Amino acid sequence: MFEGFLRKDALTIFETLPKSVRGSSLDAVIEAMKARLQVDSNFSRVKAISELRSLKIRDGQTVSEFRLVLEGIANRAYPDVPADIVSLQKAEILCHQLANWEGSYCLTEAIETSEHTLAYEKVKEAALRLERSRAAAHCVAQDITTSPQNGSVKSPNLGYSLCRKAEYRHARSENRYNTPKNTIPTEQPTKREKVL
Repeated sequence: MFEGFLRKDALTIFETLPKSVRGSSLDAVIEAMKARLQVDSNFSRVKAISELRSLKIRDGQTVSEFRLVLEGIANRAYPDVPADIVSLQKAEILCHQLANWEGSYCLTEAIETSEHTLAYEKVKEAALRLERSRAAAHCVAQDITTSPQNGSVKSPNLGYSLCRKAEYRHARSENRYNTPKNTIPTEQPTKREKVL
């Protein structure tokens, strides 16, 4: 009779209990199911901790995308632990994954100079700044044109489009450019007004 009230996972857990427990009182069945769920919960936490240890940033993955994955796994690994307690661990993982980036010393500096409860937030901010700097440097490098004497002139539009793509991607991930639709642009002074 009790089986009729169970759905999906709960029914599966109930069916895997020993017959002696299934035939006992409702309280005994509930206690046995709680114990089984605790074992499953511990297994999923251990699995998430293992995923944290082996987590790697993929080629082309932005810092924002990586940190979402990192935070999700950390929440599964430590579901009952406040975020500021695991802040230092997440900061170390993010710093380690970006260690080969030029300028990554600023990430280590963020860990060293911040409180342990705020370490992840500071490293995250520094990593996002570093990513923007890398995108800007890439845009400038793409925008540099060689002299016509060499015969090879790069199109400045290519660098501009890559730069715009990087800016758009960052804005999309951070939702920075949420301006109201009814904004009125300010008038720019004409050339004549500037001279006067």
